[in-house]
Amino acid sequence: FNADIETFNYDLIEGESFTGQLEFKNKKMTIIGEAEAMGGFFDIDAVGSFEKQPTLKAKVICTDINGKEFFRQGRNFGQEVLESRHVEGLLNAKMVIRAFWDSEGSFLYDDLKVLAGVKVENGELNNFELFEEFSTYANSKDLRHVKFVDMENWFEIKDKYLKTRI
Repeated sequence: FNADIETFNYDLIEGESFTGQLEFKNKKMTIIGEAEAMGGFFDIDAVGSFEKQPTLKAKVICTDINGKEFFRQGRNFGQEVLESRHVEGLLNAKMVIRAFWDSEGSFLYDDLKVLAGVKVENGELNNFELFEEFSTYANSKDLRHVKFVDMENWFEIKDKYLKTRI
């Protein structure tokens, strides 16, 4: 059926103005649509399974998303390397996501898998501890607040770890 949802939320994730189609068949729900959230727009193509332990497979395109909100509302995607407190800027991304829940409905961060191509515009990395490893090559004070115009990278979340690919 066609859906027009004014507001929605799941855990910390809040959105509005979802328009699209929902299809229910054989304990699965297909979602194709678009929504506003985190200051920008999301195009979504997903299949959720309503088995004893639910799953979600999704392709998501993010446009002009507030990077800090993206990480905050996503609870840093279960990892502790790059967190919302480190990030500023507008995020554009194409992502493939595999998410899992246990039989009680609790989200399984340890099992989350994400592969994403990401571009951040007018960005900042603040107090990013990983940069401290470069302090032998640059002044650590200079690395506490790094600004950039554009940055593109691939990242993967797997086994509760964030891995970047240059």
